[in-house]
Amino acid sequence: MVADDANPPLTDVEVEMALLGTLMIDRAAFDEASQHLTAESFADDAHKRIYAAIADRRMDGRDASVLLLQKQFATDGILRDLGGSKYLAEIVAGAAAPVDAADYARHLADLALRRTAISRADTLSKAMLDGVGDSWATKIAAEHIAALDDDIRQAGGGGRQAKPLGDAILEALEHAREREGQEGVTTGIDALDRVIGSLAPGQVWTIAGRTGMGKSVMAQTIARNVARRGKRVLFVALEMSAEDIATRMVAGEAKIPAKDILAGKVKGYDFGLLMQAYERLKELPLILDDDVDACTAVETLAPRVRARHEREPIHLIIIDYVQLMESMTVQQHGGSEVAELTRITKALKRLARSLNVPLIQLAQINRGVESRENKRPTLADLRGSGTIEQDSDGILLLYREVYYLEKAGEPRDSAVAHREWMDKRDQLMHRAEVIVGKNRFGEGRTVYVGFDGFKSEFYDAPLDDDYSTPGAA
Repeated sequence: MVADDANPPLTDVEVEMALLGTLMIDRAAFDEASQHLTAESFADDAHKRIYAAIADRRMDGRDASVLLLQKQFATDGILRDLGGSKYLAEIVAGAAAPVDAADYARHLADLALRRTAISRADTLSKAMLDGVGDSWATKIAAEHIAALDDDIRQAGGGGRQAKPLGDAILEALEHAREREGQEGVTTGIDALDRVIGSLAPGQVWTIAGRTGMGKSVMAQTIARNVARRGKRVLFVALEMSAEDIATRMVAGEAKIPAKDILAGKVKGYDFGLLMQAYERLKELPLILDDDVDACTAVETLAPRVRARHEREPIHLIIIDYVQLMESMTVQQHGGSEVAELTRITKALKRLARSLNVPLIQLAQINRGVESRENKRPTLADLRGSGTIEQDSDGILLLYREVYYLEKAGEPRDSAVAHREWMDKRDQLMHRAEVIVGKNRFGEGRTVYVGFDGFKSEFYDAPLDDDYSTPGAA
């Protein structure tokens, strides 16, 4: 980029290299600089990866010397193209003085903020040129302004100031008084509600698990239970169509396998049950939004939700699921998938807080769990998925042992082994674990619940079951 006085450069590779060199050498410099930086503060992709590696090691209390980083990046294609180990050595050789680290970090954060602002302006300009209506345009503009304000806060230009404990307590009590009379929502699964309480206004809860664990079924169960109590639910469906979700819900209500409905095999008495279920469900305040064109990008979803909330107050928002969303801002800027997911979850957090409505986001966890002997998910399995863990007030991890039992296949070597396998499958078929991996205002437990895949529902397990195990999370 050729710079002039009117158009200053928006990248500074030399400063990026000098600062990275300092952060490799000096732990105190990292502690100071990291208050102003994220990996996305660096314009160069290789520098983003180097900073992320330094931060990962420093946060864990480990050394981040050039020798250790050279080993870590030995097979990294991006760094290899730049010279590999020699490039890292060049960075250290040009390290800035540790006393300058904070100033360098603020400089890079300021450049990153400008790049983001320009990218947002481009996105907003495109949205305006697409011919949206005046009211819709205003809402999109408002969302971008709110997002930019969040960027400024993250960059250190307008964040919350430190405050004495007494002031913080008074502020918390004042907010509690403001919330008096405002009810949260509960899942409708009593065993789970006894552990997590209610989903309070403005909170974000994540339901996470591997494929086949029942994330969508859990979300649909909660949605139906909440709507049945007269609370309006907005269900944003990015994976399934509204018709598919409706079929699952009416199947669960009628206690008829959803596959029979889809195959057109419902007749006679069962058809009567189906119509009765329809009559019970049709008036529920449950909105299914499966418009992927309007809901996939967080920049368009947020104003869409705000507009609906202004027309009819929403009491619960459900997103199925978060990794299917996109951020036009990050994509235009060329950011990483992690940066994109981070932008999305922070925008959803901001949406929940601004509307004062609880939000449930579904999330897919990484494949690492499949290689372990114990395949129960943990919070560590969400690492590398942006800031889902940090941005969530609570996280529910789903696990169904029968899924892996069936995946392993029936034993054929002996009749005894086969009989034991069948007995175990029958025992586990309708059993699921909800691992409360994070509960900001409560404890972590494993809650045992019932699951019926054919009828697409979770439910309370029989009362004689031990419904929860303390500390299992």
